[in-house]
Amino acid sequence: MKLKLKGFSLIELLVSITIVSLLMAAAFAVLRPQDYFARARNSRRISDLKVIQTAMEQFYANNNAYPTTASVPLTGTVWTSGSVTYLRTVPKDPGNGGNYCYATTSTGYEACANFENLSAPPTGFVAPDASCAGVTACATNPF
Repeated sequence: MKLKLKGFSLIELLVSITIVSLLMAAAFAVLRPQDYFARARNSRRISDLKVIQTAMEQFYANNNAYPTTASVPLTGTVWTSGSVTYLRTVPKDPGNGGNYCYATTSTGYEACANFENLSAPPTGFVAPDASCAGVTACATNPF
């Protein structure tokens, strides 16, 4: 009497693993997940710059002037002026964890970030001037 063993042979397993690996590689090449991550970081940058812009406008409403470049603290710290807290924590860039660029201009201010994979600034943002080097888009005073 012959014993019948049930299961897969080594060759069958290797062929199956190879096919699944090729399909996964093709899916990653087509879907390009790094683009989705870059878009998520860009969305966070837009949100952070809008928060900073709101704080700048609140500062202007209280002081009739925008803050100087030196008076805006670094990321991760509280931004207060007198008894008013403008930001509990100054946001940091989601890509490298660094600071956003802030500079005063002749007409107001620029809060800038380095956006990934963009050919033009997002809607509502402008191209930076020379005060913030290495960035791709800036939020400015709306007036």
